[in-house]
Amino acid sequence: KILGAGPAGLTAAITLAKARKNVLVYEIGKRPKPNFNLAVHSFRNYGREYNAVKRLEKIVKLPPMKRIYKVFKFSPSLKMCEIVSKKPIFYTFLRGNDKRSLESSLLAQAKKIRS
Repeated sequence: KILGAGPAGLTAAITLAKARKNVLVYEIGKRPKPNFNLAVHSFRNYGREYNAVKRLEKIVKLPPMKRIYKVFKFSPSLKMCEIVSKKPIFYTFLRGNDKRSLESSLLAQAKKIRS
């Protein structure tokens, strides 16, 4: 039993279903409903020895993501610092009520496994 059909709950449900476990996901509404209509979020991909997105893609199919290789950071004194990397620093993706969003992608995969 999984409480909540957000990204974590659906990913857990997909993982368990692939392992041939019986899964029941409880959600307050009829489908996952984020607290926002549409937003851009990101996965941080620095400070680790592994690529977080590639690891997650071994579990679920992710929606299209944009790779970010350059960012600007500001120190407390507002000095700007440019950071450039050969590997993606962030991956951005859509969340919310859109067919291209993370929630829609995960829900479609969960329904496919169920049927």
